[in-house]
Amino acid sequence: MQEILQQAASEKATPDEWCYLSNFDDERVPNTLRLLPGEGRLLVKKLEALIDELLDTFPAAFDDPGYQRKKKPFIALLISAMSWR
Repeated sequence: MQEILQQAASEKATPDEWCYLSNFDDERVPNTLRLLPGEGRLLVKKLEALIDELLDTFPAAFDDPGYQRKKKPFIALLISAMSWR
C-alpha cells in the first residue's frame, strides 16, 4: 500500500500550502494565504524573526526617558480620575 501511495504521489505536483489567518470582521470565515510549496517554512522563519525583533525593541522603547516623560501626565490624570470615585 505504501509503495502504491508513493508512486501516485511522485506522479503529481507538490500541492500549494495554505495559511489560515484570523478574520476579525467574521471569525467564522478565516482569510487564506496561498503559498507555493516550501514557502510556509520561510514564512514561519520570517515571523519568528519579527517576533524576536519586536521583543527586543519594545522594552527599549518603554524604558526610553522621552517616553517616561510623556507618560507621567497621563498616569497623573488617571490617578486623579480614579480618586474621584
